[in-house]
Amino acid sequence: MSYIPETDQQLVNSLLSQHFDGIHEELVNFISTYGGYEVPKQSVIRQSIVDIAKLNMVVVPFVPIARIKVGLDCYPLLWKGVSESLIVSLLDKFKPTPAKVINLISYKSSDNATMSMLEERIKSYLERFIRSLSKPQLLAFLRFWTSSDTLCIRKLNVEFNSTEGINRRPIANTCDAVLHVSRMYFSAEELAQEFNLHLNDTSARVFDSV
Repeated sequence: MSYIPETDQQLVNSLLSQHFDGIHEELVNFISTYGGYEVPKQSVIRQSIVDIAKLNMVVVPFVPIARIKVGLDCYPLLWKGVSESLIVSLLDKFKPTPAKVINLISYKSSDNATMSMLEERIKSYLERFIRSLSKPQLLAFLRFWTSSDTLCIRKLNVEFNSTEGINRRPIANTCDAVLHVSRMYFSAEELAQEFNLHLNDTSARVFDSV
C-alpha cells in the first residue's frame, strides 16, 4: 500500500473488501494505469491485485536494478565504508567550471589551410565565451550541449560548419556531445551575442530529433 497513492489505496481496500458498487470506472482506470489489460472478475480480484503488484514492483524494475547491481559489483570499495568526504569529493569532480569544460573540448579541424585558420580563431572566441559564463549560464550551456549539467562524459566535441546569415546558430547533438559552430564569426562579441540569443530562447531547451 505504501507504494501507491492514497486514492488508489482506498480503491484497493474497497476491492479487497468485495465492495464493487459504483467503482467500475475507477477500477478500469486503476487496472490500465498499472499495466492491466482487462477488468478482473470479482472472484479473482485479490490475485489480480497481487499480479499487478508483482509486475510493477518486481518485473518492471528488474532490468534497471540488475544494471545498478553490475555497477555495485564493479566498484565494491565505493560502497563499503565510504566516507562523506569521498562522496563530496566525487560530486565535486563532476561539477563544471569554465576551465574543466575547456579542457574537455576536442575540436574536429579541417585539412584546408584557410578553413583551419578560421577555425583557430573560432576556438579562441568559443573559449572566451565559455570563460565569461556565470555558473547558471554554464550549467544551461552544458544542458544544451550534452543534455546534462554535470561533467559525466570524457569528451566535449566541437565540429565546424560554414553557415551564415539567419541559418548561423549553435547546434547540439546531445547523444554524442557534439556542438556544431560556424566558422563565419568575425569577433568574439559577435559569437557571444548570437550564442546568448539562441541559448536564452525557450526553444533551446526543447529536444528535437530528425
